[in-house]
Amino acid sequence: MGTDSQGAGRLVAGRYRLAGVLGQGGMGVVWRATDELIGRAAAVKELRTPPGLSAEERSKFGERALREARTAGRLNHPGVVAIYDLVPATPEDDAAYIVMELLEGPSLAELLEWYRALPQERVVHIAGQLLAALDAAHSIGLVHRDIKPSNVMVLPGDHVKLVDFGIAHAVDDTRLTRDGVVGSTGYMAPELFQGADPSPATDLWSLGATLFHAVEGRDPFARQTPAATLQAILNDDLPPLNCQPPLSTLITGLLTRATTDRMTSEQAGALLPSTTAATTTPPAAEPPRPDQATSDSPTTAPPHMAPHMPPHTPSAPPAHSPQATFASHPTVIGQHAQVHYSPGPMPYAPPAHPPAPAPGAKRETAMWIALAAVMVILLGSGAFFLLRDDSSKDESSKGADSQAQGEKTAQPGKTTPQGDLGDSGGSGDSGGSRGSGGLVTGEKTWPNLSRNHVTTTINYPMTPPAGGNHDPAWQNCNGDVYDSQIRDENAVHALEHGAVWVTYNDKAAGADVTALEAKVAKTPYTLMSPYKDQSSPITLTAWGHQLDVQNASDARVSAFLDKYVQGAQTPEPGASCTGGVSS
Repeated sequence: MGTDSQGAGRLVAGRYRLAGVLGQGGMGVVWRATDELIGRAAAVKELRTPPGLSAEERSKFGERALREARTAGRLNHPGVVAIYDLVPATPEDDAAYIVMELLEGPSLAELLEWYRALPQERVVHIAGQLLAALDAAHSIGLVHRDIKPSNVMVLPGDHVKLVDFGIAHAVDDTRLTRDGVVGSTGYMAPELFQGADPSPATDLWSLGATLFHAVEGRDPFARQTPAATLQAILNDDLPPLNCQPPLSTLITGLLTRATTDRMTSEQAGALLPSTTAATTTPPAAEPPRPDQATSDSPTTAPPHMAPHMPPHTPSAPPAHSPQATFASHPTVIGQHAQVHYSPGPMPYAPPAHPPAPAPGAKRETAMWIALAAVMVILLGSGAFFLLRDDSSKDESSKGADSQAQGEKTAQPGKTTPQGDLGDSGGSGDSGGSRGSGGLVTGEKTWPNLSRNHVTTTINYPMTPPAGGNHDPAWQNCNGDVYDSQIRDENAVHALEHGAVWVTYNDKAAGADVTALEAKVAKTPYTLMSPYKDQSSPITLTAWGHQLDVQNASDARVSAFLDKYVQGAQTPEPGASCTGGVSS
């Protein structure tokens, strides 16, 4: 047991031994811990009363802590993190502790930092699980109020769990008054900014925004400022979707402003159950490969890079009319569900001609926008005394105009903080975004540099930016350019289509790189490097499989390329972004 009463080594409630910090923010810390009574690993959320609160506010904070554990503890569902115990504050320790299931895996937000977007088949699988978890919560009168990528944990086999009911609101709990708008601005339903109470419908909107981000690689209404984001949520059209039905239908239906027209949970469920049934079994572990049998280097991959995920081709815009109805009972064909559509207006389709606003409506809307903007500002400053810090990285990384900073990436095998406690608890920003854009074979691939032989995400080739070729840059599928600070360590190169990364140090012989280029010339990929004077050791990474060699003449290079690169498809120039991985 540590001597520092505030640090690791403490024994809480006589049984929970705190170890390393998983995440922290302005309102508390999440610890990795061991329940010494039964020998079980757990996550312990330590909630300390923020300084400067009145006695009434401190009491309210304590009530919120109790309510978080009580509401989440009422849920017994595989899609919701399990609550094991609650340790209330005492005169000796003013912190409350919530003991919960320890989840080993990244959040959806971290996966999106790695891949920018996920294949739509994978998003459909995730959507079905999240919908089931929300149904379980809504059936007992609970509203989460903060559905977003950082509150979705992705476990092996793409099993997902919803976390952080820290601001969940029990619809039937009237002992606490509403403090105002609570949630993460970019994922909040428009009616919340107009004075409406949180409801299952507001959670469904947030689910739609989360799924949009997962499949398209960006938040649907993210803008440069919270006020501009709020305006977009209230007034802007939903950006076009590149995915196909049923996912496009689901997202469009969930992101309908009028709650009376918004897709219901039952309607959403009619689209998803049979579609997700075929993917509920986690991917089998991949057996050892002959080409790496003698390699001393372990195979590493970004978090949960499913090696057996089917190849994901760019999604064409739906050919059917956006005004269509969905069949309530999909027809199962083999292991896939085919959803039938018929012409006709959907109950959640946007009207062709929006009704003219009533007298004074514009003024009312402007008033609500102003009030909501003030609440968003107050929310960011901590004025609403939430159970956790709402300055989520979801807000800091939104939109295609966001600029990647630094070289840190989400590391394979790490445990992600459970819930959104603040900026310092998440993974570092990745060096870029990943997807599949329009490429021309033979274009140069420019490097992103990283330290300690760690690959960072890279997208696609481009002409060197103005100012020369010393600024590593890459181009994402929407044509936006991101720059990263130059690092003086290892260079990381991406072969076209994001399939293969090649890492080598600053002692390389140009012959090794030239030989490697010759080996990949027969594939759809071409490596052209401005760093011909660098060489071994060389690391090849393709679709989550890694091979370390001392030089490009190693016989395993050809086998590796034949197995993991030769069969991959190069997208046509101008193809839409898909993200994700394939084997």
